[in-house]
Amino acid sequence: MMHVAEPLGPAEEPISELLAMDPESTRLSRGAMTPEEVSEAAAVLDAMRRWRAAERRMSEASRRHMELGETDMRAIRFVMAGMSAGRVVTPSDLAKHLGCPRPR
Repeated sequence: MMHVAEPLGPAEEPISELLAMDPESTRLSRGAMTPEEVSEAAAVLDAMRRWRAAERRMSEASRRHMELGETDMRAIRFVMAGMSAGRVVTPSDLAKHLGCPRPR
């Protein structure tokens, strides 16, 4: 099954488009970078943007498939990260990570 990319929101515009709209570097400083370095940096940033968009789509699909809420998914990712790092995640750790209020 082929996935069709969704339209980009304003925060997801490719960096290369932003650079084209600002050829004199009045809005986006390029410092002492050569045009080739700017192009390479823009390509890396665009690839990272596409990676993050794919990651969001995959996370949302997993969440829907497992019938979980966003907080549930955040909890699962936190516990899995703890396991990968060899740490025990306590209920207090999880509550703090999720921003749950402490009982009085």
